[in-house]
Amino acid sequence: MNYSITYPDYLVNARDWELQASKGCLDSVYLVVDENAYELSFYDFTRAEQDVADNGEGYFFKPNVVLVPAVTKEHIARAVAEFVAHKEYNYLIEAKEGEGAYPQSPHAAVKYQILCSEVMDAINWAVQECKGWFGCMCLKINTKVYTMTCFDFVRSKQELEKTTQDGYKHYFFEENLVLLPKLTKEAIEKALADIATKGYERYLVQEKRQSLEQLLKLYYMVLRVDTDMTYKAGGIRDVVSRKVEQLLTEVIDPLPHDTIDAKIHDFLLYLLGYDTPDLNDKYLHSPEDLEAAYDQLECIAVLRGHELIVEKGYFDV
Repeated sequence: MNYSITYPDYLVNARDWELQASKGCLDSVYLVVDENAYELSFYDFTRAEQDVADNGEGYFFKPNVVLVPAVTKEHIARAVAEFVAHKEYNYLIEAKEGEGAYPQSPHAAVKYQILCSEVMDAINWAVQECKGWFGCMCLKINTKVYTMTCFDFVRSKQELEKTTQDGYKHYFFEENLVLLPKLTKEAIEKALADIATKGYERYLVQEKRQSLEQLLKLYYMVLRVDTDMTYKAGGIRDVVSRKVEQLLTEVIDPLPHDTIDAKIHDFLLYLLGYDTPDLNDKYLHSPEDLEAAYDQLECIAVLRGHELIVEKGYFDV
């Protein structure tokens, strides 16, 4: 894949880059892939956390931001090369001439809704806070729906350390990412409300990611809500099980051997049987069982096949 990077023209020599690295951030890095231009920002975690502490908003959100261990030319160049190889540019907002990093003023009369509020209400937030991430949230702003992902700084650093250790990628990036000092329901709701009402909507990517990784996270999140221990035909467990059966039959099984990591395949098989009761005692798998099975995936982003594109129909649960 052919691509080019253009750095700000004030970065001329090693001393300029050394000074920039000490700041912990670099804006206006232009990536061009297939004649499409994207304006990227690179941050290290220290600077991102500092910005949260300084801005008083309680969260970090910036369009097309990529987090790296250090804001050096070497780290950025390697991150971009991997970024392009993994085709994550598909999840960026294209650069538009004449636009700055943020809108000049908030938009008026914005209507927004967190569509997964029932999922958020049902979650044990003490447990979720320990996990440090919450994904597959659907934020509706006026008539458009966006999938949001929230991480705390600790978990996002751990994700970067894991993918770096495995040699998979040396950066941290998520579509429509919000970083929080502490992952709480209140912090997430406040951040999403700000994004919806302060004019940040045009920096959100709408329904581009349809990967197997995102699908697994979605199934996990919707199943966590179901605490009913009796079997119901047509219930959410039944719906997910049928979707998984269709996915395995139509997409996964026809693929060449080793295309999909065994951990992903095992989790899909677990979901396939998650709705199966033991008729002797009417037992169903518990949410704790689901947690244990999901934890076996560890870091999905390093597993083979996680980036496989999946049709939207499998997301209809």
